[in-house]
Amino acid sequence: MTVTAEPLPTRVASIASGTGEVDAVYHIAFDALAGSVAARANREQAEGWREVKGQRRQPSYEMLIGTLASWRLGYRRGTAPAVARSGQNQP
Repeated sequence: MTVTAEPLPTRVASIASGTGEVDAVYHIAFDALAGSVAARANREQAEGWREVKGQRRQPSYEMLIGTLASWRLGYRRGTAPAVARSGQNQP
C-alpha cells in the first residue's frame, strides 16, 4: 500500500503499475486530481489517469482507515491482512 499526493497522473500510474508490489495507491486528493484531469489534463496525463483508474488499484483515500483497521483485526486474529482493491469509490 502506498499513500501519495503526487500531482501528475502519469507518476501515479507508474507507482500503481510498478512490479506488482503495491496493492493499492491511496491519493490524498483523489477527487481534486480527478477533477483537474477532467478539466485541464493534456493527452499524456489524461491517458495516465485512465490507466490508473483501469487498474482499479486506487481506492478512495476515505477507504484507507477501513483498510488499516481490517489489517489490525487480521493480525490480531492471526490471519493475513486484507487489502482494499475495490476501486468502488472511484468517480
